[in-house]
Amino acid sequence: MSRFELIVPDPLGLGIQVDAASEVIAPSRISPARLFAVGALTAGQFWEITAVPDIRVQAKAVVEEIVSRG
Repeated sequence: MSRFELIVPDPLGLGIQVDAASEVIAPSRISPARLFAVGALTAGQFWEITAVPDIRVQAKAVVEEIVSRG
């Protein structure tokens, strides 16, 4: 794995690894990637995240997370 990689596939092969806040899990797992993902890319974590209403709720949660971090 290159030190320049910012994302890794999720274990199910459905998208990329994200945590419960939709933040991309960096390959090193030491420092955060400081990236967020929404929608189908996060299906490994959130499973059925393909419908627009679900993605809208997820996007709102991501915005709230970013704002809370200042």
